[in-house]
Amino acid sequence: MKALLLVIHGTRDPGGLSEIRSFVRGVRRKLKKIRVEFAFLAPGPNSLPTMAQRLRERGSKEIDVIPFLLFSGAHVRRDIPRMLSEIRLKNPDLTIRLGRHIGPSVEAVRIALTRWREMSRR
Repeated sequence: MKALLLVIHGTRDPGGLSEIRSFVRGVRRKLKKIRVEFAFLAPGPNSLPTMAQRLRERGSKEIDVIPFLLFSGAHVRRDIPRMLSEIRLKNPDLTIRLGRHIGPSVEAVRIALTRWREMSRR
């Protein structure tokens, strides 16, 4: 089964983690035939290498990775590609594709303006 792995900066905050899980559930509902998970950049039980390995163990041979980050800082340009290279070396049977980060898209600008308008109404 193909998988989509959303790479998120990470949080230890229970409320933030709940929001992440809720978001991922929403993506899963839209992509019923794709295994959808999230991974954090930081080491730990939800780290990118750990989650890629978990997906592999669950039968995913193709993993598409999307950095769910707004800007192309060091994580997007250096850290994530390095981690994926290491995962590929340890798992040559996996096909891992790296997509573009979320970026400052029209949709992101629209969300920022919506949030600002919400503040202006208070």
